[in-house]
Amino acid sequence: MRLPYKILFIGIIALLMTACSANDDEPTQKGEPLEKGSIAEEAYQVVEENNDAANNKDIDMFVNTYVEKMQDTARKQVDKAFEETNFQHELSSPKVIEESEGYVALSVIQTTIDLTGENEEIVDVVEHELIKENGKFKIELSRPGE
Repeated sequence: MRLPYKILFIGIIALLMTACSANDDEPTQKGEPLEKGSIAEEAYQVVEENNDAANNKDIDMFVNTYVEKMQDTARKQVDKAFEETNFQHELSSPKVIEESEGYVALSVIQTTIDLTGENEEIVDVVEHELIKENGKFKIELSRPGE
C-alpha cells in the first residue's frame, strides 16, 4: 500500500472509531453556577418564560421575552416553526457567563424532544444574552454555545 493510501486508511479508521464511541455526557458549558437571588437569576426567569412559551406554542408570550427591536423578527421565525413542529424543550444547568445590573449572559443545557418520535433527542448548550429594557430583562440574542 502506498503512503497516501495508508494515511487515508488510518484517517478513516480514526473517524469511524470517533463516531462509534459516542459520549453521552452533557455538553461542556462556560460560566459559573447560577446563585439564588442574583441578577442572573432574574434574567434566567425570562429564559424559562421563553422556554415555557415555546413549549405551549404561545407566540405572544414567546415574542414578549425578546427586546423590542427583535420582536417582529422573532414572530416571523417562530410562527411557522410552531405550526410545523412538535417539540418540547427542557432547560437545565443554568450558568452565568457575565453579569451586571443591565446585562446578563447565560449558558444552559437545552434538551429538545421530538414528540412525534421521528427524531432523536438533542442535548446541546444554548447561550442567551439579555439586557434590561424598560426595567425588565429581555432576550437580545440566543445562539448555540461555543
